Amino acid sequence: MQNLWRAQKTTEAGANLFIELNYFVNHLILIKIIRKMSMISLTGTYDTPNGSRYLQQLCKHFAHKVEAQCTENSGFAALGFGDTTFVATDSALVITIALKGGEDPMDAQRMIDAHLVRFAFREEFETMSWSIDAHAAHH
Repeated sequence: MQNLWRAQKTTEAGANLFIELNYFVNHLILIKIIRKMSMISLTGTYDTPNGSRYLQQLCKHFAHKVEAQCTENSGFAALGFGDTTFVATDSALVITIALKGGEDPMDAQRMIDAHLVRFAFREEFETMSWSIDAHAAHH
């Protein structure tokens, strides 16, 4: 540890590199701990008056490959990265994904967003507003 401290103090550029590398390593370790000890859920929200239409399109599309079902205002799909629920209101589409252990949240977000880009092209959709929630897994 003393050698690292000396290397950090040697130059400002070196110190900044050390700090950035240290942050990156700690971030990776934290992600691994969260994935092992937590249940991660993602929630995407898209403000649109057409949530019901997109919910039904997504569920029907996913039903060709996985278990999926829907009504006008709610749906479910057993996607590869985790169970996914869909809720449509008059003003939004909300998608919640309970990620399976070890799945990358960014992959799930990209996949859902990519499908909505095709279905919501008239609205020039780009991405849902995503949030992530990690909570202790029940053992």
